[in-house]
Amino acid sequence: MKSRVWIGLGAAATLFLSGAEPAHAQAGMEAGAITSHSAGLAPKPKETGSSTSTTTTRTSGAVGGSKIVNGKPVATTLPVRHMRPPSGAPGAISGQVLEHGNGKPVKDVLLRLVSTEPQYVVETKLSRTDSTGSWSFTDVEPGRWSLAVDPDRLPETYGLSESPRTVVVAKHDDLHAAPFSLYRTACVGGHVQWADGYVFSDAPVLVAPWHAGLPPARGRVNGVGDYEICSAPADSAMVWLVLRDGRRIGTPVKLAIGRAARVDFKPPAIEDMPGTELFLNARTASGTKVPFARLLLVGRRLGVAAEPWVVYVQDATADREGEVMTHVPYGTYEILGWNPRQGEWGRVEQLVIARGSGGSFEHEVTLRGTSTAEEQAAWREDLLARADDFQLRWVP
Repeated sequence: MKSRVWIGLGAAATLFLSGAEPAHAQAGMEAGAITSHSAGLAPKPKETGSSTSTTTTRTSGAVGGSKIVNGKPVATTLPVRHMRPPSGAPGAISGQVLEHGNGKPVKDVLLRLVSTEPQYVVETKLSRTDSTGSWSFTDVEPGRWSLAVDPDRLPETYGLSESPRTVVVAKHDDLHAAPFSLYRTACVGGHVQWADGYVFSDAPVLVAPWHAGLPPARGRVNGVGDYEICSAPADSAMVWLVLRDGRRIGTPVKLAIGRAARVDFKPPAIEDMPGTELFLNARTASGTKVPFARLLLVGRRLGVAAEPWVVYVQDATADREGEVMTHVPYGTYEILGWNPRQGEWGRVEQLVIARGSGGSFEHEVTLRGTSTAEEQAAWREDLLARADDFQLRWVP
């Protein structure tokens, strides 16, 4: 079996990729406090159906331990947790779990209610939804609790995008929580190899659904070029292959429950991908060359016919003449440039490099004004976030 090592773009440009798990690329619902007066909870209405019985467990905190000081164990004393005293006025919490998109009830979903007040022994209550998707917790002592769907014990072909919620219970409260939403999942997999037949391995794969309210799913190409992701939302989606040379190549697919979709990739070497040689000049407003200027390029091209979608990221350092030359795919680019020493900076908002641009394309990036290292880092992160956003929100 043939194999290949990764090939860099040369000394003139240093490439970086944003992490495979960008914090801003995660979908989900922010946790927030909810009380009987908040939008998330309302006085409990009369309901038909009932959830299964509630289970309660208590876990006492450790009262002692040890740590290592100068190579020797030293005894420590940890805070002691006490049993919560009965209030004589417990409350109750109830709600439903529904399917995203159609509002159908989902049964056999396990919910956890966990006490979070540090002075008391941790108390955990469990409840499972019935045929109407309903769940309930009774005998809930006043205080602060964490309410969540157990993500590790979901029914088959269901996924969860919501974070745990904070619930504040008062005496005699009878709270009705906003419904939890689960989405249906499907599988997608395939094989990846270079266009010339060499083995491709160990690269991130991201599945971005059509609907922005659904979370992306992530996986990885294994050592023989295969991948499979079965946590992807059942929706029209874009499957992205993330390469180390800065390219993110996307192919659209329709994912359906109970049917495994297949998306294969055969990426060419970057110099063989449709594009051009881009020649950038970093200059000040007076025309002076800016040696070793930093330039960040983020480009995007929508797929046409058999050509894939492309997001391209390149982080480069100019040479002594303030110049960068590199091969880039066709697309629309945004360029950020800055001088790490003097602080001048500049931005090209929209540079279109299309077919017909010829074998090479030259453009000047003008740097002016001043900026701090913190501002430069923030602008760079903001532009990298736009590249991630192009993947997650790919619908034109």
